[in-house]
Formats: sequence, structure tokens, C-alpha cells
Amino acid sequence: MSDDCEILLTNDDGIDSTGIRALYDALSEHANVTVVAPADDRSACGRSLSHEVEVDERGLGYAVHGTPADCVVAGLAELGPYPDLVVAGCNKGANLGEYVLGRSGTISAAVEAAFFDVPAIATSLYVPVDDTPFKEVDVTAEEYAEAARVTSYLAENALEAG
Repeated sequence: MSDDCEILLTNDDGIDSTGIRALYDALSEHANVTVVAPADDRSACGRSLSHEVEVDERGLGYAVHGTPADCVVAGLAELGPYPDLVVAGCNKGANLGEYVLGRSGTISAAVEAAFFDVPAIATSLYVPVDDTPFKEVDVTAEEYAEAARVTSYLAENALEAG
């Protein structure tokens, strides 16, 4: 992957999540990364689209008051250079099985990119929990590090393969 490759990075956990920061750090070592992510957690919203969205600039990129699919549409339309690849994640929690196909905002962001003929990768991190409510479980940057490294490797190979 060369420094002139453009990646649009989004997620469903929100622009301030630890997972998107870890992924941004890994991807930006080898590509230009534009972050367009929900302003707040929009987990499990599927591929729903909003009629209009408000966009704010935040430290990492653009915060969209909408869904992950809205973020992809806004990112492709006007918020950065047209990407060679869309990466969605790193999601807090596994996205496994057909159950998530219509529900996961992370998966739905990648699907939305595919509708625009842009290749996409969705990545998630399994988070073991005990009796703690899932929303209260904190995942550290160190815990996301391997998922971010693997996703960066996959992105690099996908872009080099064309």
C-alpha cells in the first residue's frame, strides 16, 4: 500500500471510540486516511439512511449525526478524496453469522460502500464479557492492536491486488 492510497474509515461505535483510533493509527502508516464516523454510538442500526445529516469536524475527522451508512455516503460524496477502499471498524464486539448482516452498522457500512463499487473491509474484535453489561465494558487500545494490525495487513494486500 502506498502513501497515495486513499482510505475512508468509519465505524458504528462513534468517532471517539478506541477502536477507530487504533485502526486509524495502523492504517495511516501506509495510506491517507479520512475518518467519517458517527458522532455517537450507532451500533446495531443496520443499513438505515437519514434524509439529511449534520457534519461536525472533530480531532480525528468528520463526525456525522447519522448512521454508518450515512457516513459512507457523505464520505464518498464530499468529505474527502474519493477512496480506493472503505474500512469499517474496529467494532467493539464480534460480528458473526447471518444475524448481523442486516443489523450491524459496521457490516452495513461496508455493504453501502459496495453499492458504490468501492471495495470494503469490515473488522470487529471479539470482547469476552462476564456479568458486566456490554455497553459498560471498556476495551483498551492495546486490546485493539492486533485487530488493527491484521486489518491494516488485509487493506494493504487488497489495495496491492487491485
